[in-house]
Amino acid sequence: MSLDQEYETPILEVVDKVAEFFEEKGLNATVDYGDKSLTRQDNQGADGRVVFALAGGTYAGPRKMGSVGKTEVQRRAYTLDADVECHIWAWDRSKPADPRAQERAWTRLHEYTLAAIRSYQQGRFKPVRLVPIRVPVEIRFGVARTVLLTKELPVNAVPDDEPKLEATAEVTIKTSQPQGEDAEGDQIPPVESDVADFTVEGD
Repeated sequence: MSLDQEYETPILEVVDKVAEFFEEKGLNATVDYGDKSLTRQDNQGADGRVVFALAGGTYAGPRKMGSVGKTEVQRRAYTLDADVECHIWAWDRSKPADPRAQERAWTRLHEYTLAAIRSYQQGRFKPVRLVPIRVPVEIRFGVARTVLLTKELPVNAVPDDEPKLEATAEVTIKTSQPQGEDAEGDQIPPVESDVADFTVEGD
């Protein structure tokens, strides 16, 4: 299993889901991940850009089972209550000098972004507050703001690659049963037989 399959997380998945949602709705906005994506000039759609980034969080004890990959289930070691930043930049190219037009463009992209997140995670990405963008970005046009989200993320225990120790024991129980008397009245010797022959395996 490759790393992109084994360590897929909800934060990376939501990037693809939001992009798919925008495409379905006919919205020409780029969806990207990471702080470095904020300063790039080649990832801006006609309607703007949305960038997700993991900004911090707090650790807690395991709350439920986690998963690694699509089929293998692993024990959760910790739970990360993550702070996820959703940077939204939008602009109206028809009126670049009109602040009201730029505010309407941002409001539209903001509503589409939250609708996409809600449709994917059904509220598990929870919007908390609106904050300024923490990474310095030169904004010549439009409006840029950050929606701070919270998301519970699993921190799974590392799978143990050591082979399990197996203890094997074979047990045979011998029994003797009298066979009665022969035709002349003499006692027939007992016959030994195997009653149980089984294997016990343990970790």
